[in-house]
Amino acid sequence: LAKRPYGFPFHWVETQDLRVGHQVATVLPPEESADPTTEEYQRGYIRGLFEGEGSFHRGSWRGRMWPHTRIAMTDPEPLDRFQSYCSNFGIQTWRGPFIGHVVRPMEKVHTRGVESINILDELLQAPINTPETAKGYLAGIFDGEGTLYKGRSQLILRIYQKPGKVYDAICAALNLLKLQFSRRTHQSKTCKGGVIMALTCLGGASGAMRFLQMVRPAIPRKRDLTGVRLGREWSTVTAITPLSPGPLIDLQTTARTFV
Repeated sequence: LAKRPYGFPFHWVETQDLRVGHQVATVLPPEESADPTTEEYQRGYIRGLFEGEGSFHRGSWRGRMWPHTRIAMTDPEPLDRFQSYCSNFGIQTWRGPFIGHVVRPMEKVHTRGVESINILDELLQAPINTPETAKGYLAGIFDGEGTLYKGRSQLILRIYQKPGKVYDAICAALNLLKLQFSRRTHQSKTCKGGVIMALTCLGGASGAMRFLQMVRPAIPRKRDLTGVRLGREWSTVTAITPLSPGPLIDLQTTARTFV
């Protein structure tokens, strides 16, 4: 996390984009951040996004049974990621406009064919029992069911889901990663059964940032930190020296200097 001297807002930057004079703060140790290139993360993301926004269909077309799956969303980034990850597992997908009674334009990604649907179904049934799988799963869930309220000094991050198997899986993934969320019941007029659970990230802005960096969701507007202030200690970058590849030991002293 970095910001320019005396400047707001702060923002995430890659290491190679840091400059002298930037101020940096640590929200999450780098080794705890998700790696979207791993197979486990991708498995989790496919399941999370599909459980949040996907559906199975047994419709017919031209008089023949046409089983297929579908995900429809307004944001293109999760669909891009979903298609890319599905391709890595040999799942064929098709994309096009979603035609329906919607306020904003939506796109859909659908899967058809016995082989692709069977592979997808296997991924949806696979357990979420590793940290990387849990990170991918929560990223998909948050892209589909999460919200981010942004004020000048706070971030309120929530995930909404009705009670049931998906809600239980979300809670299990949060517990696996030791992410702290409060749980409250809300009455809903649109949800079947009238009850929906709201999971709210604890720890204020730091807790929300930790979640976003740990799971790395796809939708930019749901991880936008522009304008938020963070009350914490900052260290100033005083020099940058390029190094050739080799072992590196990171030591922090009580005087907040790094070696």
